[in-house]
Amino acid sequence: NYLLAQYFTEVGLLGTIDFDVKERDIDAMCEAIIALPESNRQQIEADFRDIDTLASERGFRAMIDEAAWHVRNNPQQHGRDHDLTQRLANLDGEHERTMWVFLNRKVYCHGAMRFIEADIVAPSYWQKRKNLPKVDPRVDPAAVNDFAQALGKYLHVMHGRGLNCQVEPLRRNEFDYFFCFGQDYAQAPQEWVDGKLDRRPRNPTHEVIFIYSKDEGKLDTYSKGGKPEVPDLEA
Repeated sequence: NYLLAQYFTEVGLLGTIDFDVKERDIDAMCEAIIALPESNRQQIEADFRDIDTLASERGFRAMIDEAAWHVRNNPQQHGRDHDLTQRLANLDGEHERTMWVFLNRKVYCHGAMRFIEADIVAPSYWQKRKNLPKVDPRVDPAAVNDFAQALGKYLHVMHGRGLNCQVEPLRRNEFDYFFCFGQDYAQAPQEWVDGKLDRRPRNPTHEVIFIYSKDEGKLDTYSKGGKPEVPDLEA
């Protein structure tokens, strides 16, 4: 409850609710959330779904891995979080650990969510390639931008998808991850919009993930479009 109180204080909502009640005595909180405007509820639901996604052993490892990168590369973070694993281990359960990180070290959650996306891909969906040069990957903004443009052009010319593409490089222990979000075919699913059922056109992402190991000279590739396009993506 103390974390729920912190969350709703930070978002400026439920100011009249008493959070100093028994754990799981949440009826008043739930009623107050349901009474909020739709835009507020959507944000709360999105935040809580992210927290729930990370509230597992896999999510805990992903948060610790992302925190380790920040600790190694930021002296300020090292001073605050060199003992983060032990600090989180002392909290009561996965959800309390995750919500504490979400509220107090939110910078760790973004990378952790990306790692979860890769972790839940079934092994059979990855294409593995070995015997690559053992070189430092290019992760400077100019190289990443060139990569995104080339990948977007490939998806557009060869598959008719949108030209837009964004690439996010992340480091996890000895592995370099590249999360690529191309613009996929337009869709118009039924959605609830301002209390009415309607179709609203949108462009979802066509996700591609690369994991490169310099130490092993190995590249793992996953594409939402399946393995047939992986050789082109590797190139």
